[in-house]
Amino acid sequence: MKISRVVATAACVAFLSGDASAQFGLAAAVEKAIPREAGSRRIFDAPVPQVREATVFVMQKYRRASGWTFTEGSDRITAVFIVGGTTLTETYTFEESLAGTSLHALTVSSRDNAAHTRGENEMLDLISEALVTVRLKAQAASPAAPAVVAEPVYTSDADEPLARAAKNPDDYALIVGIDQYQALPAAKFGQRDAESFKRYAVATLGIPEENVILLTGARATRTGLAKYIEEWLPRNVSEKSRLWFFYSGHGAPEASDGTAYLLPWDGDPAYLKTSAYPLSTLYAKLSATKAREIIVALDSCFSGVGDRSLIAAGTRPLVSVVVAKPASSKLTALTASAANETAGSLDSQGHGAFTYYLLKGLGGAAAGKDGHVTMESMRSYVLSNVQREARRQNREQTPQLVSGKPSLRIY
Repeated sequence: MKISRVVATAACVAFLSGDASAQFGLAAAVEKAIPREAGSRRIFDAPVPQVREATVFVMQKYRRASGWTFTEGSDRITAVFIVGGTTLTETYTFEESLAGTSLHALTVSSRDNAAHTRGENEMLDLISEALVTVRLKAQAASPAAPAVVAEPVYTSDADEPLARAAKNPDDYALIVGIDQYQALPAAKFGQRDAESFKRYAVATLGIPEENVILLTGARATRTGLAKYIEEWLPRNVSEKSRLWFFYSGHGAPEASDGTAYLLPWDGDPAYLKTSAYPLSTLYAKLSATKAREIIVALDSCFSGVGDRSLIAAGTRPLVSVVVAKPASSKLTALTASAANETAGSLDSQGHGAFTYYLLKGLGGAAAGKDGHVTMESMRSYVLSNVQREARRQNREQTPQLVSGKPSLRIY
């Protein structure tokens, strides 16, 4: 491909003058004089700075002995040098592309006024080789990425229930489980507890899946609890309904009077009255529904210490906790511990200790000789097993049953 002799001559003038601006202006003139398809183009899978560094390295190594001059612009590098009395002008233009960096190499000789594709491709090959070293240097200089710690995967022999009960189309369940809070320490296994209890609610208790509400993580806000407890349940349950409420997460006592609260995902122990849900309100609202029977299971504690209880920063866990009593004889409550105790977990099963044995009991371990599980048989089974596990951990945990109907049959 021939170019204007004026442009070729300009290369010699620019080289001899040593004027950097003239040399850089020459590059633009050369590209304008030669059609777009002239020269050689290659795509490098690397950012422009790395390709530029590799290009400079190659030019310094192979062109320095030729008495060259060298200029850099924002998007190009130009070198003018003499080989055997012939002036050569090399221009390397960098462009970002979706595939990486597009490098356009153009070499012009004053001898025959033509672009030299062979020399261009040889230089591009050398640049490709140099890029390997540049990449390795960049990797060595960059800080090591932090090691990714895999989340432990928990399995339990209580996770998968067997279908036992016939479908009960009038029954409902509101299930809440929180382990990762918005701004509080985690309540270990809270979400796993709730997810497993939901499976039992459907398979073992016969509650239609469309009648089960599961609130976990950021869905279990104070507003989320209130709207389902105070609006959705009253609108849906009927006189034929058995209503279940399950909660696994933090509880907290009000420091001034010991009132027990459930801590939702966005709860704050320092502002319980406005950010948490009172246990007494829970009992009252559930009792106000039309449900014929209400069963509450709480894997939480309200002592201010332990895995599943919090207290406002700056206060001490020496609170005389007032745990609310069910507001109606139709409400039965099975809770994880006594008021002054902590509720713990079983790491080997990935569940709260109370929830694990509650699930096992629903699976049949709490059944009497007749094959039925009652609230009293469940209390007895959960109590003996949770107490044993707690003492192995050098603590006390005594599940509590408050019910006007301890003989109430679960199934």
